[in-house]
Amino acid sequence: MYMVFTSVLGGALVGASATVLLACNGCIAGISGIVNGLQTGSSGDRSWRIVFLLGLVGAAAAASVISSVGLYYRRPVGRLWDPNGQWLHQWSWRDGTWPPIAALFGGGPGIHGLRRRHGDRHSPPRESTSMNKALFFALLAGALFGAGLVISGMTDPRRVIGFLNVFGEFDPRLAFVLGGAVLVTLVTFRLVFRMRKPIAALCFDRVHTRTIDRPLIIGSLIFGVGWGIGGYCPGPAIADLASGRTEAVWFVLAMLLGSTIHRVFAVRQGNEGVRRS
Repeated sequence: MYMVFTSVLGGALVGASATVLLACNGCIAGISGIVNGLQTGSSGDRSWRIVFLLGLVGAAAAASVISSVGLYYRRPVGRLWDPNGQWLHQWSWRDGTWPPIAALFGGGPGIHGLRRRHGDRHSPPRESTSMNKALFFALLAGALFGAGLVISGMTDPRRVIGFLNVFGEFDPRLAFVLGGAVLVTLVTFRLVFRMRKPIAALCFDRVHTRTIDRPLIIGSLIFGVGWGIGGYCPGPAIADLASGRTEAVWFVLAMLLGSTIHRVFAVRQGNEGVRRS
């Protein structure tokens, strides 16, 4: 029963991550696309992708430490209690006093303000505030994604291989993870698409192509083969970098190499098509 709970909870966090990224930044939380955009996107477009991936790896590392060590447990609101009997202060994000929130949104005295001679302060430019919000939401989405993967155990390639081993030692956890994510997004995506625009972006980055073509079929087959051999897909592999596992490092390097090779061939084919025309 505990296995089912953690799997569904982890999947729900992944679904929440996809919802946050879509509702706030207007982007789809596809890890392959996010990584590939690091090579093809503009500098501003690459920024949120980098922050998302940092949040993913950082939260995965933190979740691993907390789940394995379990040092701290909660006491009265506003503080944390550790085994040595020390009270730890807990910052509040609502009033803008938590340092990362204050730095991103201009909360707190003198942060992001433009000081004049008489000491009066002005709000940061609107463009800067909007960009900071987009980066914060990308960080939050990445953290939810990474935490969900660790809690559900999907950073362990044996879970995926066990799920694919239908006629052997079958492990159903991945099905519960997918179920938790789908249940969340079935509700939240309907609400998100009723919004006129994302919170920190001008429009939604929707995919309008619904054609099942040859590149889609070939790419799906290649993805499935790699998934079955390595037990990783891009998200769990990147999250597992926090553990320092050699398999994850090699997988991510191979993934980046494959993405680069595809981009080079795509550019060459595009150039040849232009020459022929």
